[in-house]
Amino acid sequence: MILTTHHKATNFRTSLVGGVAVLLVSGFTAAPVYAQTTTAKNQAKAAKDTAAPAAAPSPAAMVTQAFTQRGANKCAERVGQFAQFLTTGAQVGGQVFVAPEEADRRVASASLEIQAGQAMAYAGLTFSPDSGANRCGGVYELVSYWPKTCEEVASKDYVSFKRTVPLRQTIIALDGGPSVRVFLMPAGTGCVSIKKELAY
Repeated sequence: MILTTHHKATNFRTSLVGGVAVLLVSGFTAAPVYAQTTTAKNQAKAAKDTAAPAAAPSPAAMVTQAFTQRGANKCAERVGQFAQFLTTGAQVGGQVFVAPEEADRRVASASLEIQAGQAMAYAGLTFSPDSGANRCGGVYELVSYWPKTCEEVASKDYVSFKRTVPLRQTIIALDGGPSVRVFLMPAGTGCVSIKKELAY
């Protein structure tokens, strides 16, 4: 069963989403997930329908459901927080990884392909419950390609981030605060950015 959602496009951000057939991979339950923005064709078809269909769940809600339907409930609030930030107005596909047993006590993760217009990105999300009631830490990494140099990306697109020492020699590190970093890696004539943010 494939769950698909249509979500009105807004400004660029990113997108996660819903559930599908379950596969067992390396001891984890992996479930493909999909979401997309509403297309003009779908809008025209909907306008012709006499009965108004029920509103589809938002991409953020579908991402959260992909975890909770597999027993990862303690992290639902954190999943929703990340999903809301990353899923506004894009088409998404991916997989959710949840432990097959005691899912609410173990690490859970999602890998997503995100597309908004011509821009495409990869997002990896990981969540870990702690011993507190309904508390959960999480981290996401958003990987994007820029058709310009890393120096240009650093100086024009991450103006408010402070430049720190490179990871080793080539990858630029930018500090966006106590729990946010951006790493810029040259890729041919362009640049790959990896934005990493933690929430405790």
